[in-house]
Amino acid sequence: MYRNIEYTIENNILTISHPMRTLTIDIRSIKKIRRGDLLIDRRGCDFTASYPNIRILYNKNQYVYISPDDEHGFLRTLQKINPNIAFGKELHIT
Repeated sequence: MYRNIEYTIENNILTISHPMRTLTIDIRSIKKIRRGDLLIDRRGCDFTASYPNIRILYNKNQYVYISPDDEHGFLRTLQKINPNIAFGKELHIT
């Protein structure tokens, strides 16, 4: 079931689709992206297919875990739309 997760970016909106639910995030509301924790603090929505994954903090205190196939390309696309996103140093985004 996790293999059916899709991440799409259109009109500054990140849509995370899963057969059971869909989540939309305004990319301009993303505050920080960092490497996700393995088992610590997993109360947020989890749209991951594998580990390692990334944690996206958006709005005031909402977050989601995701694991896109092309992590680097995905993060660079988000950064182009919202250059104010803070990235964890472990992600090596420049």
